[in-house]
Amino acid sequence: MLSDRVERPAVSASQANHLFPKTVRVRKRREYQVTFSKGRKVITPVLVFFVLPQKGDSARVGFAVSRKVGNAVKRNLVKRRIREAFRVKRTGLPVVDVVCVPRRGALKRSLTEYHACFDMLIRELENHRARPRRDS
Repeated sequence: MLSDRVERPAVSASQANHLFPKTVRVRKRREYQVTFSKGRKVITPVLVFFVLPQKGDSARVGFAVSRKVGNAVKRNLVKRRIREAFRVKRTGLPVVDVVCVPRRGALKRSLTEYHACFDMLIRELENHRARPRRDS
């Protein structure tokens, strides 16, 4: 029976960008708690981002989609849109953990608006990094 398994083809570099492996996801409860409590809050029209700088290879994303958004089908639709926007914009993000919380009306927004929110997040993080710190 084991010999009947189908071998998976190797993933090319172009296909690798379309994947969403565990290494780019915030997965543990403690990671969410730390990101919510110590992370920086960035508010956009569709999403609220909680961002926490990390050490690692690339940015990671997590989702906190409330039942207020709707039933499981609707929540999963919102998560798929966030996931796709993150996948496309991931290369522009610094090494951070990002937890995305959809705002009211997120379900009615298009994927383009989710992309725009990630663009706003990237600009905000670049501006924040470029600003000199004030010593008090």
